[in-house]
Amino acid sequence: MHNAEEVERLASASLERFSTTPEAEELRLNKAEVLVAHGLALSRLGRAKEAEAPLRDALAWRESNMDENSPMVAESLIALAECYLSQGERAKARPLIERAKRIHRSHANLGEHLRAPLRKIEQRLAAR
Repeated sequence: MHNAEEVERLASASLERFSTTPEAEELRLNKAEVLVAHGLALSRLGRAKEAEAPLRDALAWRESNMDENSPMVAESLIALAECYLSQGERAKARPLIERAKRIHRSHANLGEHLRAPLRKIEQRLAAR
């Protein structure tokens, strides 16, 4: 499912369910994942300004609840950097990318599925 419109629709519906589910507190890790997916979909649909809040929320939750060198924190940093680059905010994106690179360097065996988004965002930053 790589269609940004479909991802946005499903993520939005999931976030709505999180807000009405009594067990939402136990699902916060999942909510952070959905917030990242929602934010990325919005960015890719040309709605990057709207994507900032869910991406910042996911990053804040992960920073508060996970190790600072967690690959999940890096994922949030990369997603927020993509959002900023979509708005032409290179100065805001650069430190996020640098921090994600430091996290990736601390994980020698990190899978390609996690490394590829960082490479792509670095290429976008270098291309402009």
